[in-house]
Parts: sequence; structure tokens; C-alpha cells
Amino acid sequence: MKTTFAFVTVLAATLCLLTSGFVSSVQAYPQPAIVSSSWQLDFDYETPKPIAVKDGLGRIHWYWYMTYTVENHSGKKRFLSPEVTIATDSGKIITAGRKVPSNVFNAVKAAEGNSLLIDPLLVVDEILEGSDYAKESVAIWPAFEEDVDEFRVFVGGISGESAYVVNPITKDRVRLRRSKMMTFDTPGNVLSPKNQPVILKVDTEVMR
Repeated sequence: MKTTFAFVTVLAATLCLLTSGFVSSVQAYPQPAIVSSSWQLDFDYETPKPIAVKDGLGRIHWYWYMTYTVENHSGKKRFLSPEVTIATDSGKIITAGRKVPSNVFNAVKAAEGNSLLIDPLLVVDEILEGSDYAKESVAIWPAFEEDVDEFRVFVGGISGESAYVVNPITKDRVRLRRSKMMTFDTPGNVLSPKNQPVILKVDTEVMR
């Protein structure tokens, strides 16, 4: 599993997402600046949690969700458009929000007891500067269909830093953006997501 996961991560980090052999090594694409000259939004998050939600027929479906808070201290208002992608060690790439019915957000909001939680579809908007204008939202995705020992969460749209590399196959210039990346361990082989331990392993930033 670890070999597959490393392969998927390299492809995800270069925006290819399993569609091309974009680079041959980790060293082939840029790294985020230690001190960036571009704007950055502050992104705080909670460890992903599972939730069970019934559909219209009364069937129970499991989902994972990660609540987060974004603050703007960049000096001026910015446009906030969070893009959350999950990569598993089994080779799956999942875009948060896809195949997630609208009632799941309502269930999460109720479970969290947070009246300030903004629907992920509505959080895409301008964000003014200062803590008073912080926005709280959530990334939601369907529970994994297979046993996963580790997964990574990539968050884009919270930085203005970018870089370009050339695809060696197509010769096209591809834009990479600074993104947050969190790696979580999910040890064991549990039958239900509600019993699954989730442990933060790495919190860093990459270009993807």
C-alpha cells in the first residue's frame, strides 16, 4: 500500500492526478517558498471525523468531514475558493463535496452545534481582512470503500503563490499552486468508520 500511495501522491502534487507521467521524481517540481512574497490565508482545521447520515429511503451512509476556519491577514480582501482533495494509500483520489447530498452538511452542522458553519458551496466568496471576518466551513467526502491505513488532505485556494513547470510529454506549461497538505494515519482494520482512529502525522505545504 505504501508504494502505491507514494506514487499517487507524486502525481497529485503535480496536478496530473493519475492521468500522465508528468515528472519522474519529487525533485522535478518546485517547493513552496520558506518566506512567501505572495498573499496567504490562515487555515486552521480539526481532525477529520466520521458521520452516519440516512438517505431518503432510510439507508445509512457514512461520510468523513473536516471542519476548518479561514482568516485573512494579507492586507486586503481576497477571494476565497477552498479546493479540498483527498488521496488514499489505496490509490483513490477524492474531491471533497462530490457525491455528497445536501442533507449531509445539515447533519454535520447539527452534530457540531455550530450555527456559524457555512455550507461549502456558499463559502466561495470574498473574505475581508481581520479575525472578525473569519469564515468557518467544512470539507465532506464519502467514507472510503476499502481499508485505508493512511490518507492525505490537500487544500488549495488559500495562497497566491504559484510556479510553472513544463510537461516533458506535451511541452505545455502547467501552473502549480501552493497548497496545504496533511497526512493522517488510520491504523487497524475496523468494521465501522465510527471506531476508526485518525492520527495527524504530517502538516506541511507543497506545490501542486
